[in-house]
Amino acid sequence: MRHFCKALVAAFAVALCVAPAAGADAPHKARGGAVVTPNQGKLVAKAWAHIYSLSPSENPFFGNGDPCVPMRRHVMWVVGGGHCTVEQGTAIMTFLGSAWSNVEDPFPQTEAAQRAVALAADQGVSEFHTTIDGRPVDMLRPRFELFSPQTTAQLPENNIFDDPDNQIDIPAQTITLTAHAWSGLIRNLRPGVHTIVGEGVWDGEPFEFPHTVTVVRRGQSN
Repeated sequence: MRHFCKALVAAFAVALCVAPAAGADAPHKARGGAVVTPNQGKLVAKAWAHIYSLSPSENPFFGNGDPCVPMRRHVMWVVGGGHCTVEQGTAIMTFLGSAWSNVEDPFPQTEAAQRAVALAADQGVSEFHTTIDGRPVDMLRPRFELFSPQTTAQLPENNIFDDPDNQIDIPAQTITLTAHAWSGLIRNLRPGVHTIVGEGVWDGEPFEFPHTVTVVRRGQSN
């Protein structure tokens, strides 16, 4: 079964779980004053735990439910091709990578084992850019690469691993997972409509995940 966790996710933060390159804290400028700064592994783990905890019928990974996922105060993850409205000062999280849990073949149990499988799954990524209003930022750099800490998620009864056609029914349970990703936070977006596109090449296949963010002044989001 092709691992479902190939995905582009939108969110960014501050600490890396791999050694940063010199000058890793320097922001990457995008159009209109926006900057991209490194993300932290905890937010990526939280994003994947959210995806694992939802059934397909309400899961934005499958084009259902709400694509606007608050990660923490002033950080929003926009899943897939969604459209979200945020207040000025909110950072938009974006990432590309894989997560692996203890219920997926080869059923790794420890953080180190899950990390190794997730990293191996991402070796086919040869290009990854986040394009903000037409200006690309190269994300495939050491400063944007991270591993998440191992975290837990609650699989529902109807979950993303169920496959009735092949008689696969994974019961509701608490699982552990660890992720590998290239991730960053898009900051300083001005009021207005912004187009953010994740694009690149994975296993020789080009991909593109566009989404739209409308930034309003504080107090005007309702």
